[in-house]
Amino acid sequence: ADVADLVDRPEELDEWDDFNDWLEMVTQFGYLVSLGWVVPITFQWAFLSNYFEARSDVFHMCFCCRRPFPGAPADVATWRRTIEIIGYGGAAWNVA
Repeated sequence: ADVADLVDRPEELDEWDDFNDWLEMVTQFGYLVSLGWVVPITFQWAFLSNYFEARSDVFHMCFCCRRPFPGAPADVATWRRTIEIIGYGGAAWNVA
């Protein structure tokens, strides 16, 4: 189907699910925190990767998915706690 047709008929689009986006960012953060010191250019590559990922997510949200139902964000606290644990673990790993 043409993109313009899908935008005119949003009920045919998939629902937006951000679980995979969160999982990808947390996994990348874990690799950077624990193994970033091995190859320092990894941080620049991660920045470029996140830049292009953000642009592709914008396209995906605008043209490939329905708008999410407005409401309180779910499971953000779980992801935040996971990032904190990875951060503390990475600090301990790099100090040792």
